[in-house]
Amino acid sequence: MKNTLILTSIASLLAAFTTSAQETWNFQTDTVGDPPGMVELSRERAVENTIRVVGQSSDPADPFGGSDNQCLYYFCKSGDRRPPWADFAFDKGSALAAGTASFDLFLKSTGDSAGIIEVQIGKGGRKSALAAIQIWTNSDGRTPGLIRYFSGNTEGSAGLAADQRFVLDQKNTISMSWKNGGYSVEINGQPLTAGGQAVFGYANPEILEASVVRITTATTGAPSTDPNGVAAFVDNLIVHER
Repeated sequence: MKNTLILTSIASLLAAFTTSAQETWNFQTDTVGDPPGMVELSRERAVENTIRVVGQSSDPADPFGGSDNQCLYYFCKSGDRRPPWADFAFDKGSALAAGTASFDLFLKSTGDSAGIIEVQIGKGGRKSALAAIQIWTNSDGRTPGLIRYFSGNTEGSAGLAADQRFVLDQKNTISMSWKNGGYSVEINGQPLTAGGQAVFGYANPEILEASVVRITTATTGAPSTDPNGVAAFVDNLIVHER
């Protein structure tokens, strides 16, 4: 009986350790002005586009606050067709059949640029994603703050509108969880829904595990007169097993 209790206790501790293990990217040890370390970036991108670490005294400055906080800054020139992306790969390429990824996002509103930021959880790229959402900054026939989710299409299309709108120009915390063929999204602790439903079928039903979180931004349509393009700030990305 005593041995059984000991073994049970050890199993419980191991289970707790396994499910609580997490990976974090907070960019605090990176150099301001440089690309982040331990992150794979798109190799082909326009000179004007960038993904780099910013702080309180850089231009632009970190919008999340804190005297020494650093975050990741994305910029995509208006009308560019080579959007910058960053892949956050799980430790040693391990894949998770069930997990949660959360991060802080500050997405700036734009002038006449129509652009997006997109989060793809899977193996890299929307076609290889089991969970994917897209947030629009401005028009192109769509409402600023429009949130689209992707479900049930191996080609990566079939973007569908969610019930809520994303609030631009402020800090938002996004959490995306996946398990058993379905994923859910929370924004500032509130479930994202579509038609009242809060669980979506996998973006690509053939992708059953995730090993990468890809965060990318892009603009659409012809180049505009807006010099700002699409700008976003990302911080405190955490991935853990469910």
